[in-house]
Amino acid sequence: GGWFDWLTPFTLFCGVAVVIGYMMLGATWLVMKTRGDLQRQSYRAGWYTTILLVACIAFVSLYLPYVDMFIAERWFTYPASVGLWALPILLVVMTIGLLRSLHRKQEGRPYLWGLGMFLLAYTGFAVSIFPYLVPRSITL
Repeated sequence: GGWFDWLTPFTLFCGVAVVIGYMMLGATWLVMKTRGDLQRQSYRAGWYTTILLVACIAFVSLYLPYVDMFIAERWFTYPASVGLWALPILLVVMTIGLLRSLHRKQEGRPYLWGLGMFLLAYTGFAVSIFPYLVPRSITL
């Protein structure tokens, strides 16, 4: 192994996904804090970045169980996995809430929905790799 073993298409994709997530949070924060043209642009940016973020989360959620049996077992072994399915269901609810609040031009709610989406996405990732901090190398 070398210094750049961590640099893969998947890690680059995850880096881009995190940037998209922060763009969504930034857009929804600007919706809350600005007026006029900038706020209108921020509503639009919030919508597009939310759709992109959900696509990224969906890709990672499907890809990781496909390449890692540990994660696949955690999410798809019945009945232990039943409780975990609340996370994707709540993520759908939060996505709908965020998009609806952007459509209705609500100012404060999109940011709160966006924070909830981040919390759920990180919770899903943490549940997937627990007890590891770095999968298969460093445990909690």
